[in-house]
Amino acid sequence: MEGFLIENALFYGLGFQMLGFAVGHIFFSDTVAEHIGWEKGSPFQMEVGLAALAIAVLGLLTPRYGHEFHLATVIVATVYLWGCAAGHVRDMLRRKNFAAGNAGYVFWWDILYPAFLIVLFAFRKGGLLPLVTLIVYAPESISAASVFEGVGQWPVLPVSWPQAS
Repeated sequence: MEGFLIENALFYGLGFQMLGFAVGHIFFSDTVAEHIGWEKGSPFQMEVGLAALAIAVLGLLTPRYGHEFHLATVIVATVYLWGCAAGHVRDMLRRKNFAAGNAGYVFWWDILYPAFLIVLFAFRKGGLLPLVTLIVYAPESISAASVFEGVGQWPVLPVSWPQAS
């Protein structure tokens, strides 16, 4: 039962939503471009579609893999989707593009769904607590290279931390 919510959010919410975005950008690019307020015929649509497809595949694979794979999927999706949201904001400010596909559902989904995934992942057993512990309680003198070798020496929170190999 552990991880049930995050697995379902990644599989159904992220996997299938991103698959829908991929299909739209790859196979219906002119229609999607018009809905977003972009010019038709842009070869950039294929790249956006393939990036969405890659994230869809990650989301659809999450039930087969564990905690670390889920974390990687959340990180990749968050970087991509918040980057897309920044692009939408830029388009709204520079080109005054408030088309439904730029300033509507997709914009808000790009912002809120990654935040939702982060919260779900954080509440999963072990979640982001080790990382927060490291960031908040690590001495200032610690170097990036020594982060993993000294992790077991900080008994700040009772969480497990994967040992570096």
